Amino acid sequence: MKDEELILDNYTFIGNNRTKLHINAKKGSGGVAFLLSNELLKDFNVSVIDNDNEGILWIKLKCKNNFYENIIACVCYLPPENSTRRVDGQKFYENLLCQIVKYQEENTCMFLCGDFNSRCANDPDFIPGVDNVPDRHVVDFSTNGFGSYLIDFLINVNFAILNGRNTISNNFTFIGPQGASVVDFCLVPYESLQKFVDFEVLTMSNILENYALFSNFQNNDIPDHSILKWKHVLSNYGNCKENVLDRKILNTSKEVYVFKNIDDNFMSTPDVHSRIISTIEQLESSVLSQNSINQAYKDFVNNIHNEMDSNLKHKTVKLSTSKVT
Repeated sequence: MKDEELILDNYTFIGNNRTKLHINAKKGSGGVAFLLSNELLKDFNVSVIDNDNEGILWIKLKCKNNFYENIIACVCYLPPENSTRRVDGQKFYENLLCQIVKYQEENTCMFLCGDFNSRCANDPDFIPGVDNVPDRHVVDFSTNGFGSYLIDFLINVNFAILNGRNTISNNFTFIGPQGASVVDFCLVPYESLQKFVDFEVLTMSNILENYALFSNFQNNDIPDHSILKWKHVLSNYGNCKENVLDRKILNTSKEVYVFKNIDDNFMSTPDVHSRIISTIEQLESSVLSQNSINQAYKDFVNNIHNEMDSNLKHKTVKLSTSKVT
């Protein structure tokens, strides 16, 4: 229920419990949560930054002695497509997208994890030829409707699936009577992939065997979801000393575009059409080499930037606080 907590020695529980008990529920109706090691909390202060949506919980870990060493983490649960608690998958990912945009400025050290009940096979989670992202090792080659929403979401926010990348071992994350699948993920920004290493999927059968725990469970009592494990590399973690250079960087600001209320004439003037057609003709009339393609792409991007500079409003974002002035 809403105020229930999981008590575990040497860990701190932070949860976003479901507020309504399902009519057929034998136990609590669940939710999402973090269990944070108290050893970690010796160096970090933790705060909840968003728990407004059921099945989504955002927290912020702020290093006590160095503002730059923040971690923004999100744990998610998207019920299966055929669940009695089924939610709109597209709306779920739209909410996540808006939250990433909202909180990403606070720090570049961000990740999402959880049970997304989204199967995307080996569909690329980036734009091949445009994004410099390594391929991932895939074990589940099936897809479902939520999987296409997940892929679109990842490409829109420039996040990648960690499963199958920087991997020690990869496996199915759900193994049950219905079969095996990959529905649990860790999702990280493209540019932060190198910070998330030694990824492992630990199946329940392997854990019970390694710790000689099979005798404690009946077959139908064994959990069906695997454990995902990885290491997160943080610079200066462990001493968290003040860094003057970091503070200089964080006290800067940048100009960003405001995309609300875009005028209907945006990218629709004769001049813009002429420049776009010119770019297309440049591709059609030239020998297709990588240099000519790169130049055409550069011209197209410049045209868009010029149009944005001329027609969109700007706002100043302070990188130290992420507040708009």
